Amino acid sequence: MSTLFNRYDNKVIALLLFTIAETLCCTYVLRSPVDAELVAIIYFVSGLAIGILPLLPKQTFAITPAEAEAKQKINRWLIPGAFILLGGFFVLHAVSIINAMPIDVVAADMLPQIEVMCQRLIDGEKIYAPIMEIWNGKQPPYMPLMWLPFTFAQWAGIDIRFTTIVFFLLGLYCTYRLLPKNLQETQYWFW
Repeated sequence: MSTLFNRYDNKVIALLLFTIAETLCCTYVLRSPVDAELVAIIYFVSGLAIGILPLLPKQTFAITPAEAEAKQKINRWLIPGAFILLGGFFVLHAVSIINAMPIDVVAADMLPQIEVMCQRLIDGEKIYAPIMEIWNGKQPPYMPLMWLPFTFAQWAGIDIRFTTIVFFLLGLYCTYRLLPKNLQETQYWFW
């Protein structure tokens, strides 16, 4: 294990762990029986650490050939695996949320307005006419690039929220493609 990680990698691992802790503190842990004050303290400390860790000076270390070979193995399997797991995790959770929560104007009016605007485009109607079903005739406030990407899903009869999932996965793929093929220590901060 000592050949895989040096002290600089430990900073990166700590940054990832603090990020995970902060994310968990503002999502799942809040629903657990853990004391809310403790969660708030962990959230605060994690946020401070995330802000401070990248500012700490970088220490350079000589890399042995064994460390270089181990990093090549990590780059070859771990990074694509992490992106695939992240994408799968996101899709599974997003689909379960979409299935559990139908689009409702009482919960939020953005998606129903986007649905109406997309359907009007498909039907050839005036897009920016007041929507009588929403708040007794609300004028749609969204500019075309905010609702146009959802038009295909509306036309295909798919829940328009899947458009967001597709764009997130495309962004994740683009991020993966932009990563250098041979990550070095200095490039870990890109993550």
